Amino acid sequence: MGRVLFLVGPDKSNPNRVWWHHRFTPVRGFFLPCPLLLLRLRCVSAGRANRRSMPPTASAPACKAAVAAATTAAGSQKPWLFVGLGNPGRMYKGTRHNIGFEMIDAIAEAEGISVSSKQFKAKVGKVGQLVSYFKIPLDQLVVIYDDLDLPFAKLRLLPKGGHGGHNGMRSIIDHLKQTRDFPRLRIGMAYHPTPPPRRQLFPHHGGRRTCLLHLLPPLPPHLPLRHPQPPPPPPPRRRRVRCATDATVPAPAPAPAAGTTKHRRPADENIREEAARHRAPKQGLSAWYEPFPPAPNGDPNERYSLDEIVYRSSSGGLLDVRHDMDALARFPGSYWRDLFDSRVGRTTWPYGSGVWSKKEFVLPEIDPDQIVSLFEGNSNLFWAERLGREHLGGMNDLWVKHCGISHTGSFKDLGMTVLVSQVNRLRRAPLSRPIAGVGCASTGDTSAALSAYCAAAGIPAIVFLPANRISLEQLIQPIANGATVLSLDTDFDGCMRLIREVTAELPIYLANSLNSLRLEGQKTAAIEILQQFDWEVPDWVIVPGGNLGNIYAFYKGFEMCRVLGLVDRVPRLVCAQAANANPLYRYYKSGWTEFQPQVAEPTFASAIQIGDPVSVDRAVVALKATNGIVEEATEEELMNSMSLADRTGMFACPHTGVALAALFKLRDQRIIGANERTVVVSTAHGLKFSQSKIDYHDSKIEDMACKYANPPVSVKADFGAVMDVLQKRLKGKL
Repeated sequence: MGRVLFLVGPDKSNPNRVWWHHRFTPVRGFFLPCPLLLLRLRCVSAGRANRRSMPPTASAPACKAAVAAATTAAGSQKPWLFVGLGNPGRMYKGTRHNIGFEMIDAIAEAEGISVSSKQFKAKVGKVGQLVSYFKIPLDQLVVIYDDLDLPFAKLRLLPKGGHGGHNGMRSIIDHLKQTRDFPRLRIGMAYHPTPPPRRQLFPHHGGRRTCLLHLLPPLPPHLPLRHPQPPPPPPPRRRRVRCATDATVPAPAPAPAAGTTKHRRPADENIREEAARHRAPKQGLSAWYEPFPPAPNGDPNERYSLDEIVYRSSSGGLLDVRHDMDALARFPGSYWRDLFDSRVGRTTWPYGSGVWSKKEFVLPEIDPDQIVSLFEGNSNLFWAERLGREHLGGMNDLWVKHCGISHTGSFKDLGMTVLVSQVNRLRRAPLSRPIAGVGCASTGDTSAALSAYCAAAGIPAIVFLPANRISLEQLIQPIANGATVLSLDTDFDGCMRLIREVTAELPIYLANSLNSLRLEGQKTAAIEILQQFDWEVPDWVIVPGGNLGNIYAFYKGFEMCRVLGLVDRVPRLVCAQAANANPLYRYYKSGWTEFQPQVAEPTFASAIQIGDPVSVDRAVVALKATNGIVEEATEEELMNSMSLADRTGMFACPHTGVALAALFKLRDQRIIGANERTVVVSTAHGLKFSQSKIDYHDSKIEDMACKYANPPVSVKADFGAVMDVLQKRLKGKL
């Protein structure tokens, strides 16, 4: 409320004169008729301008009063809203008369308004009036009007011979799509309850009764757009809207002096306390557990609250977190894109996290004060330029998503922040669940992530590890974070069986990917990839597969964005497995006929050394839905691929080597094209697996040629000896 609303129309008796009708000023929900105003006008449209002046009138005092009323009602913003109402025609696309609805859609997409042209047309009926709008300073004016051919053509704002309405609106649409930086406004339509007499209302429009009613409420403060509103610019020379006898418009407030510091919060307040002070109202979003997949003869209404401690459905199957998609769909895809983009790189709690910047897609009902975050995510998308150009047949759009550049060195942080946050919520009032600690079986990375997040929250962590099967770097992380570490003489599958039995008897919360909460965090890596490509969808995404929750998490993130209109498709997925632990690959090669678990053999990709994966059914759903592929890599293939990538500037882990080896095979088979945008997911940091790299470059791995080994050269501390080695190594380059 509180804006001055105008309707503009041409004076048929004089083509060089444009009339502005100050029709109604909304005051506390009512419209007060105001006298007709004649204003001096300067029109600006998409960089083209032409000036037409109006003669002075006796309505200047009324104009001053209108300006004062608008300024007072608008508060510190002091905006004027100039609105044109017109008939966009019956069609939507293809003719000069339908461009209005396209304008509505362009504004709705850019502004995040949840209204489509069809909804708008149904709302206003046969009159079908176009509402276009800009919020501008008092010294600027943009005209958007009616069918637009008369104003734009007669004011000569467009090239000669061009249709005014179509080309004029097209230029404005292009401006919106290119800049997307105009401030937020809201629009609405309704019939005026007691309209003035017909001729007085619209002297040149035949007495239409439809009029602009009010501005819809603004977005909640916790949902900013991508671009924050800039401060008002200084007034341009001779570009102002005023009455003929109006006084000079007051100058804007002076800018803050250079070097001044503006504190975001009081010095004794931390970011969590600041978030609590600015707690946003509830949006009506929710999520819950559902059986996955739904049992054929099960209860179709079976669901569980996320506040319940439950890991399997009533039939013994897996559970999956489901979101209220209808509630999320109330906002268009552009709204979510702008919202997520506006949070990137901030320290605002908890949105500085790459996971919690998508909070509405993860755990919409959790209070920010209950969240346990180490500002995870926001990981690098590495352009593998040289690897693609020199070793993969000229691939110029090859990327590596470095999920290992995270707090504990692996992608497991993305899921663990969600799980531990929910445990923190359950342990605190008013739920006060008696959870003594959180436990997991691990091949290394899960235990490191769980231990770090539990340490940050002050929650005991219990870790089951297979003895002598993980790297020292992985083992030391839970020890350093204070977790209770049990080294068991079995493999990962044996550890998993034991942790299930223990959590069934003791009040210990299970943290493995059997618990679908972790997948809600891991799916944000997929959304992050879309963000980093400016919401363009890659053609392929290759993910290493062990327990197989991650391939489903990526699919879930991509599919959620597609359903909600953030993107229009999903990429094809590839699951890459080590040949020594490849039950999914065998299942895929059998045509998905029968899954057979196996006893996993030792592999350098130790984090995916799993023969009986928990999430095999989830992985199958993801691969079938995306026309996906499963590929394998031998030990020599994965170590050579890892080392070759290192030689082009990466420092990859063996699991990334598995994914890269799969890429090499798919390129050789010409399944992946040279010009297709491909993303390889790196799940962990190479520093976690330094011993495997040392053994490779020392050529100490049995039955492996170590094709790209690069051992250090022992040289005497003698100039001649050093020169001999350098000349040999740099032969032909000196």
